[in-house]
Amino acid sequence: MNKIILNIFTTLLFSLFLISSAQAQNKRIITLKTCIDSALTNYPSLKAFEKIEESRSANSKSLQNQLLPELDFAFQYQYNVYKEYEYRTLDNHLQLVWDMGKWTGKLEQAGITEEKIAQFKSLQNKLDLIYRVKHAFYKLISAGETMRIAKLSESYLEHHLAVNEKLYSIGQIKELDFYFTQSGLLRAKEDVLAAQSEIESWQIQLSNLTGFNLSSTDSLEMLEEFTFSRKFSVDSLLEEAHRFNPAVSILEKQTELVNIQANLIRNSRMPKIYLGGGYVFDSDPTSGGNYSKISGGLLIPIFDWGTRSNKVQSFQLKAESIKSTELTLLLELKTKLKSLVNRMDNIKKLLALKDTSIKQAQKTYNLTLINYKAGISTNTDVLLAQKALIESKISKEKLIFLLYEIESQIENLVGKPEVKQ
Repeated sequence: MNKIILNIFTTLLFSLFLISSAQAQNKRIITLKTCIDSALTNYPSLKAFEKIEESRSANSKSLQNQLLPELDFAFQYQYNVYKEYEYRTLDNHLQLVWDMGKWTGKLEQAGITEEKIAQFKSLQNKLDLIYRVKHAFYKLISAGETMRIAKLSESYLEHHLAVNEKLYSIGQIKELDFYFTQSGLLRAKEDVLAAQSEIESWQIQLSNLTGFNLSSTDSLEMLEEFTFSRKFSVDSLLEEAHRFNPAVSILEKQTELVNIQANLIRNSRMPKIYLGGGYVFDSDPTSGGNYSKISGGLLIPIFDWGTRSNKVQSFQLKAESIKSTELTLLLELKTKLKSLVNRMDNIKKLLALKDTSIKQAQKTYNLTLINYKAGISTNTDVLLAQKALIESKISKEKLIFLLYEIESQIENLVGKPEVKQ
């Protein structure tokens, strides 16, 4: 009989070992860098912006080619009928036409500028994607920490309820204290379910962004702690944003493009130069027969009913509008950066107070528990002390990840995201 029990026990231990080994093998360690790398490889919008870049690049080459003279071939057949006779002519003609307005107006710069705008828009899309990945990553880890603390609370309350059941059965505690512990356990279970729902929600969002099929066996890890000593200057951040934020660069390039377009309209008054030559098969009996010809000249615009001046004025007004939009964007960036920096400084101060608060709550809980065992404190006192301790810990975790979130927002506004992992 003892051998049978021993065999069963050994088999059970071995099975548990195999299960734990399998779980360890299936467990993936996922860092922020791996998430961002995967998103930048797989997210569909990146391909769309790449195609737009390629399209603008092709258009830029097309505009550069328009600076070269245009070569045309003209073929004309003519049948002439007179009273005395009739005859035919066949005119073959090659002609070079050079639009000087496109050359002096620097048409190729319009294509290059459009290409740059497409590149900045692609960069803006990448920066927004990186920020969204960071946001989901931090929220998921924060929800995991909340879950861990909530489960510890649930475990403690289950043990506390088991003890109170025995004490209540022998009349050592009142019925109200027993039910109060039950209520506390139910609230703890609700907190665990809420945390689980939060985890699943952020898992879905991060999975959609990265292409990872995240599950409960995966482990998200922060390989670098937040640098609380890092200082941010609003003026230096705004200066960097002016240089690196793609939204600012897009507006600057759009102003440049509109000015080029206005200049092209002005230079469209420049003459077009044409050179040509060909051979005419002429069957006119009164002429000298077939002949060659060479032609050249200028096509000079004279009057366009004010079309050009109106277009130039339209582009000038558009350039002024874009410039005002750029100034508004810089003002909004300054406001947001100042708000975020101030908020970060306040959270750092609050974290210092939170550490002291947690230490005090831990001491209060330990002392209340000792007094409860000695019969001095009530069951209610213990539960309230434990609740205060847990809330302080959860509050600190949320503040830490809020710092990560704010730092990500600052980096996104500046246009220089950092991934140090």
